[in-house]
Amino acid sequence: MPQKRIHRPPPVSVSCPDSRVLPRIRPFPSDTLLPLLLALFGFGACPNAFSDLPQARLLSVFPPGAAAGSTNEVSVSGTDLEDPEGLRFSDPRIRALRSGSNSATFQVIVPDEVPPGPVQVRWTGRFGTSNPRTFVIGTGPEILLNPTNTSAATALKLDTPAVVSGRLPAGQTLWFRFRPHAGQRWIAEVPVRSLETRLEPILRVFDAAGQALESSRRGWVEVPSTKGEVLIQMCDVTYRGGDEFPFRFSVTANPRIEFAIPQVLNPGITNRVTLFGRNLEGGKPSPLMSADGSLLEQTTVDLVGTGPAAPPDTTLSLLGRPASAFLTHEVTAWRLSGSNGVSNPLLFGISTNPIVIAPLGSGTPPASPVPVQPPVEFHGLFPRRGELSGVTFEAHKGDKYWIELWAERFGFAADPAAVVQRQQATKN
Repeated sequence: MPQKRIHRPPPVSVSCPDSRVLPRIRPFPSDTLLPLLLALFGFGACPNAFSDLPQARLLSVFPPGAAAGSTNEVSVSGTDLEDPEGLRFSDPRIRALRSGSNSATFQVIVPDEVPPGPVQVRWTGRFGTSNPRTFVIGTGPEILLNPTNTSAATALKLDTPAVVSGRLPAGQTLWFRFRPHAGQRWIAEVPVRSLETRLEPILRVFDAAGQALESSRRGWVEVPSTKGEVLIQMCDVTYRGGDEFPFRFSVTANPRIEFAIPQVLNPGITNRVTLFGRNLEGGKPSPLMSADGSLLEQTTVDLVGTGPAAPPDTTLSLLGRPASAFLTHEVTAWRLSGSNGVSNPLLFGISTNPIVIAPLGSGTPPASPVPVQPPVEFHGLFPRRGELSGVTFEAHKGDKYWIELWAERFGFAADPAAVVQRQQATKN
């Protein structure tokens, strides 16, 4: 067979130009080269240098609160907490002094005039100011718990209303013993919204014979009226525990507000607001019922909304979890104060829109939508099965309308939904 010829291209000769025609590179002067090298080194090294710098990080503050008018020893833990300068609180009236040579322990002094509620605390030292942690200011006696009350037989006895601070041990339940006084509605509470904790508490109430009376996963439960003592059990929903599970447990007859109508205020004017809850001073029986089946009380108060330009209450950022967002309203926190104590905080929105309240009547939502004229704030109750609740308005061609349903952002366990329908015009 004839062999195939493989065509190979001829070699290409490459000639280098005479080096004499190439431009010559002039060296930098010695006084220019050093600054340039330093500049190049600086640009290359700065990002890494900054990323390697330590940053103070505050992980825990214990106990997580104190009563107004008290001095308490508070310990902190975290990373890069070296050469402490002190603790700084969002309320400058609260002071912290070093406790001896221990850099992690401070004497925290809370004056009488500091109002109840959460404040922020930061650590300052060699590596700057740390992230904030929550510190709750209370109004009554404080007890620091050594968790040995892990059974009904060793339940901690509470003779008077008090706040118990502690950490929940992993895999354990804590027990408390209390004798409710007749004629009052007692609330056992473990607040989690105002305290940075991973705890998801379950509260159970038993009578002296061990019969279950109430159970709640809301962080609080009303103690039923019964003869003799009651036992209150607290645990995490999955029995977790440790340093990241601090708590403040209390049994009080303080006011407890469930909700208000309306829960948005017009700024600069007096707003008539109806509160619904328990232990409301001057409250009257209400036709409304709580989620646990208890009848609520109601009372009326006059509130003046703060102006839109006014700074919101400092407790706002501490009351809501990161998932909560207020995009269109100013928001402020408010508490009811009476002879029986201070209530839980209630969030109010601030809006310049007109406020329309759905008629409550016997405690049920209206049977038909309420006519309104946008823009408007409409407030009412979610309808029960077979009931209607909502608004009707005249929409003009070319106009755009935003409809927002607020519930969870105010802290309510609700998942709202709405149906928008076009009503056919009737012919005469």
